[in-house]
Amino acid sequence: MHVKRLLITIIAAIYAAAMVCIATPESDLRATDSLYVLLKTAKTPADSLPLLYDLYDLGSRQDKAMLNRVIYPVAKRMGNVTEQAELLRKMASFIFGMTQYKSL
Repeated sequence: MHVKRLLITIIAAIYAAAMVCIATPESDLRATDSLYVLLKTAKTPADSLPLLYDLYDLGSRQDKAMLNRVIYPVAKRMGNVTEQAELLRKMASFIFGMTQYKSL
């Protein structure tokens, strides 16, 4: 029984590693395009916010700079102070990281 569980775990780990290796810029672009399509169908800020954060995670530095200015008002419309504070933390980290990068 333990051998079977170990074998399943090993196979799952190998499969997960293979999926990470398969990720390409093209697959990220397809994911981003799909998220934008879903975002167009979002009805409420609560529907939009998770999609915007997914786009943020997949985005380039330029995309993140643009999305910072989009996500904050969405969180504000939700009345979600926690999300607003989290985004302000991300924005500060983004700006700090950018100034660190420029000083090198």
